[in-house]
Amino acid sequence: MKPPTGNSFSHGSRSFSDMAIRVAIGNPKGGVGKSTTAMMLAEGVALRFGARVLVLDMDPQAMATKILIGQQALHEYRSQDRGLSSLLNAWAKGRKADISRHIVPASDIIELRDRSNDIGSVDIIPSDPELLKDLGELQTIIGRVRRKQRVDALLATMFAEELSRIDRSYHLIIFDCPAGPVPLALTSFRLSNHVIVPTNLEQNSYSTLVDFWRLILSEDLGLSERLRVHILVTMYQSINPVQRQMLDHVRAGAYELNAVYRAIPHSTALQRAQMHPGTGAFRSAREKYEGAIDEVFALADTMFDRLELEGAP
Repeated sequence: MKPPTGNSFSHGSRSFSDMAIRVAIGNPKGGVGKSTTAMMLAEGVALRFGARVLVLDMDPQAMATKILIGQQALHEYRSQDRGLSSLLNAWAKGRKADISRHIVPASDIIELRDRSNDIGSVDIIPSDPELLKDLGELQTIIGRVRRKQRVDALLATMFAEELSRIDRSYHLIIFDCPAGPVPLALTSFRLSNHVIVPTNLEQNSYSTLVDFWRLILSEDLGLSERLRVHILVTMYQSINPVQRQMLDHVRAGAYELNAVYRAIPHSTALQRAQMHPGTGAFRSAREKYEGAIDEVFALADTMFDRLELEGAP
């Protein structure tokens, strides 16, 4: 698929840069709502501001892919040799890979499917669970290209070259990262200027995030000077007194982490929104998100301001 054309856009008095803003959504801990956050942010910014958004599903578990295009489409694109797995296989074999060939339309929201006007859009480079069995070997083969260079640094160089070809075609590029300090997650951090860190309010979550920032992003990758981290509380239950108390600490600046003030609530509506209706089936944004649509727009508004203030890569 050929990516859309054009560059800067504005909404009222605010505008994004001519170059795509790159955001990684990651956390060393799994099960915290990374892919849900990617879905909400991509569709929210596209709906709210008419932005063109590209999601790179960097997680072999392919949750963002399943949410945004569905299981059937995942199988179809696998048969067409398109997506993250195909890109990595090409690089492992020393071949060039045109990244635009692996970009496919995403989102089952009907308002985002008409690309003939100024309404926003969401695309994705899909992942594939089949990659789980091949990833280790592929990363080893790619790492042999330059034996003294880390795999994540080498992958970042390969991705950066390809992304430079499409940077002006999108306003926002989102990397949905796998859990843990694995090469595809570290690659995403190297390519981004922002990291959104979804986290639930468990007792050890924030100490884990402090270690994540200090040991991985700062000391290991040396990205603390240019990578802006935004902590996003997810799956929040206001009826839980422990979570209410922890959220108060977060909002008061505990741990000196840059937290988003508004938490994403635990919501059955958001759980249902993740269930793709199937290839060729569409629904309106309000049908998809139901009572959680205000949370989608609130996240879009908050992150629009934060990303705009920091600038693009």
